[in-house]
Amino acid sequence: MKLSILLVARNEERYIADCLNSIFSQVSSELKRAGVEFILVDGCSEDDTVKIAEDMLRDSGFIYRIFNNPDLTLSPGWNIALKNSVGDYVVRPDVHSILLPGYFERGIAILEKNSEITAVGGCLDTMAKNFIGSLNALALSSKIGVGNSSFRTNAKDGFYETCVFGIYRRSIFEEVGYFDLALVRHEDNDMHERILFSGGLLYMCSSMKAVYYCRDTYGGLAKQMFRNGFHMFKMPIYKLKSMRSRHYAPIFLVSFFVLVSLIEIKYFIFLFGSYILTLASTSAILALIEKNYKYFFIFPSVLICHWSYGFGQFASIAINISYFIKSLIFKGEK
Repeated sequence: MKLSILLVARNEERYIADCLNSIFSQVSSELKRAGVEFILVDGCSEDDTVKIAEDMLRDSGFIYRIFNNPDLTLSPGWNIALKNSVGDYVVRPDVHSILLPGYFERGIAILEKNSEITAVGGCLDTMAKNFIGSLNALALSSKIGVGNSSFRTNAKDGFYETCVFGIYRRSIFEEVGYFDLALVRHEDNDMHERILFSGGLLYMCSSMKAVYYCRDTYGGLAKQMFRNGFHMFKMPIYKLKSMRSRHYAPIFLVSFFVLVSLIEIKYFIFLFGSYILTLASTSAILALIEKNYKYFFIFPSVLICHWSYGFGQFASIAINISYFIKSLIFKGEK
């Protein structure tokens, strides 16, 4: 068996058909002959996710298996898929993604040509299904929104600290272990840190393209970013080394403005106004450079990315401190 395609889903009836069709259409007859299996792990979906997937898989000609994930979250889902896979290579698409033709073949060719590479990922073209979502997509694809995230901002081919929708040598998971069940988010950052620590290499191939559908509303984006920030500081301290400088920027931003507001409100108003003006000006410049009028309107999405992530981190730190203080108080009472 050459390739195991792993998909973890929960309540994704809106996206799973497009994702599966993109996978089916790009698997060549040569790759099918080499052997392809499909593993779906469902997190107790309450919609028609499993029915849609099973109907499509039954008619696809793929070897497939469907497992249930009672823990609901991604880490246990990925582990169930990995432990039941038999391919030499495993690939982890996201249900919100559409893999463009050649994704599998290019990735496998790179791995077979260079035995030192552990995993190969591609670049994201972030898209959405409505106007607000398209603004969110532009924010998530620009450096003012997400910093130097290589796979989001279409960096050049090369070795990076992470890879998206990676095609991995299956043997690496036997070496470094499976995904950490304690991590609700950022489990991929932790895994990639362990791979790099073991001497593995993560490669990004810019010709491997995937379309990713982001949240279609400001509220959906805010909720996603808040959770990402919140769960970052739920990681054990020794695992925070897997996070990069861009992940810490939002908490410094929020902390700075909170501190300034406590010192002098007029300074806060001036500095926050300057910050908003900078975002709006940068958005306007991007609109002219990219010749896309939508960039004029992305600064609300950028604000949400910065502040929701930062407030999530802030809330997590506050809760951790309160738990620590309570533990000291109760310990003292004993």
